[in-house]
Amino acid sequence: MAAFDTKPPLLPEILALHGKWKGDKSALVCGEERLSWQAFDTATNRLAHGLNAKGIGRGTMVGVVMTNSIEMVLTLVGILK
Repeated sequence: MAAFDTKPPLLPEILALHGKWKGDKSALVCGEERLSWQAFDTATNRLAHGLNAKGIGRGTMVGVVMTNSIEMVLTLVGILK
């Protein structure tokens, strides 16, 4: 029997909590470019809501072709959300 009846948080939930807890600390660094946890959470939420508004939701396949960058990470996490 499990000690807790709650499920562990999923990755998007963990990242959202970091947005609240770590706010202005760096979440992503690519060369000289930096993005804070709060900006990371805001950008990925905006992308997720934009996809949902276009009818792209759970179970929909999404392809991504990008070079390694902060935008690529934002895109992948936004899709995950």
